[in-house]
Amino acid sequence: MRNPVILSILFQSHGDYHVTLRVRGSNNDATLTLTVIHENVLGVACAQTITGNGESRDIVVQDCESLTILARRESVIVACSVFEVSTDLMETVGLILSPVSIAHMDVDQVDQAMMSANIQRNLYVLSEAMEVQVL
Repeated sequence: MRNPVILSILFQSHGDYHVTLRVRGSNNDATLTLTVIHENVLGVACAQTITGNGESRDIVVQDCESLTILARRESVIVACSVFEVSTDLMETVGLILSPVSIAHMDVDQVDQAMMSANIQRNLYVLSEAMEVQVL
């Protein structure tokens, strides 16, 4: 049994309809090549290639668009996934991509705004704790 390809999808909302996302490899070896294909609502597709644990450029998406990710080693497809963009998911469960099909791939979706708020909250709690210790 082979190990799954591990990816993180970092996303951030920009209003009601547009979201910026980046695909990042996590804990993958340098021989892995990821092709990220974004198809917009007009049917125009753009592709990016990432190697190993690299990161894609920003991709601006909106509802009903698709994101396809192919993972290859030496031109052989070892994993793939297809997602549909759904901003409704972001509001209800904190995700942006609805999986249509996933094979041999683990994908984490991270809301950067939520992550930033958590970091700020933790820094505030830490600073409050430090002030208490100083007194």
